[in-house]
Amino acid sequence: MELKDRFVLQELRKSSGFSIPDSVWGQIEREVDAVGVLGLTGSAQQIVSSLVLKHGEPGRDKDYGRMHPEGSNRATKKTPVGRKKPGREISTDQVMRSDFADEVANLGVKKFNEEKLTAAIATRIAQDMKSTTVELRDATFVALPRGKKEETIILDSGKEVDIESPEGDALVRRLSVEEMMSSWSESSGENPLSVSLQDATKEEFGLKGSADMYEGGYKESAAEIREDREERKYRMEDYGSVYRDFVRTQYDQTQEMLKRRNISEITVYRGYVSDTKKVPKSVLSAKGEPVSSNIQTRPLSSWSTYRVTAESFAEVSDYNETGLVFSVVLKASSIMSTPVSGFGNYTDSEIVTVGSSFKTKTYEYDWVEKSVDSSSNEVMNVDDNHVNADWIKSFRWDDSDSAAGKKQG
Repeated sequence: MELKDRFVLQELRKSSGFSIPDSVWGQIEREVDAVGVLGLTGSAQQIVSSLVLKHGEPGRDKDYGRMHPEGSNRATKKTPVGRKKPGREISTDQVMRSDFADEVANLGVKKFNEEKLTAAIATRIAQDMKSTTVELRDATFVALPRGKKEETIILDSGKEVDIESPEGDALVRRLSVEEMMSSWSESSGENPLSVSLQDATKEEFGLKGSADMYEGGYKESAAEIREDREERKYRMEDYGSVYRDFVRTQYDQTQEMLKRRNISEITVYRGYVSDTKKVPKSVLSAKGEPVSSNIQTRPLSSWSTYRVTAESFAEVSDYNETGLVFSVVLKASSIMSTPVSGFGNYTDSEIVTVGSSFKTKTYEYDWVEKSVDSSSNEVMNVDDNHVNADWIKSFRWDDSDSAAGKKQG
């Protein structure tokens, strides 16, 4: 374990108030060291909280010593009167992180490293894709680590091989898939490659009524919109089959992973801030209670299993803004990817959905002065501009000149 990680853990132990004996703390340190959890999540408090739930709290928890966060082992043994002990209620995020940690190990990443995890996921997707290597490379315009000769390429190990050799071919395929994955981490709609993947998802899954990519100032003029539509059309004509192959393969592998982990549904959240526009009354409650509402999204849309992430984004500061948090119990079939099966950032517990509309519970989280459109019951588009569409990505970029930068977490 790196010294800085050990220091963070020890400082957290002093300040957390958890009553943890040395034996249990030693086990926590060994588990953190085994999978590099501090690097994986970026949240020491959340890590230790999750592991304490896993091992229990002596003197406070009757289920102390249980070895699974869902309480499926010792916590579910029958009491002498024949009743089950109640297990501790834990969040979706904690369960998912436990499952994800196992998947990281399944991918062969023994010590967590973001580049290694991305490479392992990309390799798995590339192996199952039907597109040829040439088609993949042409569709992604990926930059290759060239060798001294035009026909050679440099492997991660530093070895120089022929680009058409099995090793070279595998690297080109992996890098091409990584390029599509990284385009999503930059933006879900401003990156041309991400836009193509949105279009491919809409076609491949036959989505109807998905949110318009141009709402909220994607392009400033009608002429720019026409030009962009033409470019998108040509990209899909030339490379659409590759993009559809990628999203379908990623989706299938995600579904296999969820099935393997017995995950049929996940509760996810997302933050939203009104762009000084009036919010339809259908998403707000006069009493401040959560209300059921229908929302619209782009074909691919980012959510988080960690509610605090959504709430942090929904904090407002500008006059007339309203901050909302949406909650969805998401069926597994609506999940395009997770951080261990394709798109998605592990630190933010990101889940990427495939769909066009969802039934949600809406929480009015923060507001300066309400701006409710009492005449409108329209379905709300939560991807109505790139700040809201890329809400979860704004926590990873420091851009003080952009609206997203103002939401830097």
